[in-house]
Amino acid sequence: MTSPARAAAIAALLVASGCASTRIELRPEGDLPSLCAPASGGGVTQVTWWPQWRADQKEPEAREAMAEAGLRRVVAAGDCLGPATLRRRPSAPPAAGEARAEFEGQPRPARVLLVTVRELGPVLRLGSGAIVEGETNVVLELREVDPRTTELRLRSIDWRHGGPGVVKGVATLEDDVAQAFRRLLEGRPPASR
Repeated sequence: MTSPARAAAIAALLVASGCASTRIELRPEGDLPSLCAPASGGGVTQVTWWPQWRADQKEPEAREAMAEAGLRRVVAAGDCLGPATLRRRPSAPPAAGEARAEFEGQPRPARVLLVTVRELGPVLRLGSGAIVEGETNVVLELREVDPRTTELRLRSIDWRHGGPGVVKGVATLEDDVAQAFRRLLEGRPPASR
């Protein structure tokens, strides 16, 4: 095989095998303190989640099962949140006044995290010459409820894993949710000065 032909074959293999990377966008900008710590006083953290899909979301029931499994994996691990429970609301985020109701269970949770799953799925882009770029996309919004005031502190993550030459289906979505949720809880350390 000649040198140019060999180079073309290697390039074709590299494009076919793809190169996956993870892009993370955390909001709001600036410092986001880690939520990876047991609730104060040794109490239980309650994680309540619900889906809020776009109108044309495909297979919402299957995505909800994958989202719950990914969230449950982080909650059950116990190494980030400490003792924690996971429960699902059927829909719609609670209004500010309803956040207080999250603390009325027995035993009363020491901390409540409200999670909205906004996006969960594979994305595939076709370009000229059949160049393919694929990724999985997870968008989570988290409201931390202050148990004393029921004030809501908001943060969100847009997690994208993939890249050129990558074709992803739904098989990794549970893992992607777990990784995105964990990263959202870890926050962003203060910028070094």
